[in-house]
Parts: sequence; structure tokens; C-alpha cells
Amino acid sequence: MRGLAALLFALVVVGGLAFVADQVVTGMAEERVAGEFEQSVGGDATAQLDGWPVSLGLLRGEVPEATINATAVPLRDVGAILPRLDVQLTDVTLPYARGGGGGALSATTGRFTATVDQAALTGIVAAAGVPDGAQVQIAGDALQVLVQGVTVDLDVSARDGALVVVPTNGLFSALSGGERVFPLAGLPPGTSLDSVQVSGGTVILTGPLDLATLVAAQAAQP
Repeated sequence: MRGLAALLFALVVVGGLAFVADQVVTGMAEERVAGEFEQSVGGDATAQLDGWPVSLGLLRGEVPEATINATAVPLRDVGAILPRLDVQLTDVTLPYARGGGGGALSATTGRFTATVDQAALTGIVAAAGVPDGAQVQIAGDALQVLVQGVTVDLDVSARDGALVVVPTNGLFSALSGGERVFPLAGLPPGTSLDSVQVSGGTVILTGPLDLATLVAAQAAQP
């Protein structure tokens, strides 16, 4: 019995040490991934690598999934800040994890979710161009345009990577020329909008993310 107890104790100790080691190695890799993402998009980022034990995946330089959350992300050439940018990556390759070598972070697929508040929306719309005196504003779960004191609700959708808004008032739509298309200036390279939702005073933008394009754009910066 004593021998069995000693064996069980040893297994528990080894298992505990392995768990701690996995957490330490994973934490270091997550910090590096977050740092690379910050260099690419700006803001403050955290990363989570999934696929326990992650440390074994890192020995091969690969993990099944990674989640990156960034806040206060600057919108390029827009002069506004994106409150939050979330990225989900699958089949992630970390070349530097295979022995400290170089190489860029890559992934087979990626999706982004960008949370746009009123300040960021104003910057995006201004960069795309709006009629003089018109203001596009978020009102709870709806998007509205204010023109000369008149407020009209807008239907909002995504098409060809751009934000499309159409006044719900038929007469106003006819007088204003119908739909307006706003290219999403300032979003990180490699993002492509395919869905939009207005909820809780924010506009939620989602779509695919080409991580290779994002990394290449960062590398090309002087």
C-alpha cells in the first residue's frame, strides 16, 4: 500500500509540474502572439492559444485555435479609435515556437468582429463622404440619419466589403438618391466585411480576416 501511495503521489507531482510547465510555456507564447498583433493593428491586445496541452503543439509550431482580443485599435487614416477588435484563428502556425527561429504568425482561416461606437462610426462615414449637414448616428439597436432636423431610420447591410445604408422612408429615400455605400476606411488590412448588426448602441462588423495580408502590411511599414 505504501508503494502504491508513493506512486500515486509521484504521479500527482509530475502531473502538477507538467501542468505548470504547460501554463508557463503557453503564457510566453500568448504574450508573443499578442505583441505581434499589437504591432500590426495597434491598441492593446491579449491572446489565448487553445488545444491542451498547448505546449506540445508549440513544439511542432502549431496550435488548433487562437483568440485575440484588442482594444483601442486606431482606424488608419480616419482619426478615430475602434473600441474593440476580436479575432478567431484556426490552424495557427507559430514558426518561432519550433526552436526560437524566425517566421511570421500564420493561420488557415480567420474571422474578425469589430465593435464600432458613435465616434468610430462618425470617422468612418466622414472618410467615405456624406452630404453636407447629414449625420449618421446610432440609436440603440438602429442606425439613423439626421438631415436638417429630420431623423430617418436606416436599413443597414454589408455588400462587397462595404457598409450599405438605405433610408426606410420611401419618400426620403427617393429624394436622397436611395442607398449609400460606405467603404470601411481604416479597418486593418486583410479584413473583409460580410455581416453587420446594430445592437446596444454599437455597430458590430464581422467578416473574414486574411492574416497573411495583415502581417505583410505590417512588415512593409517603414
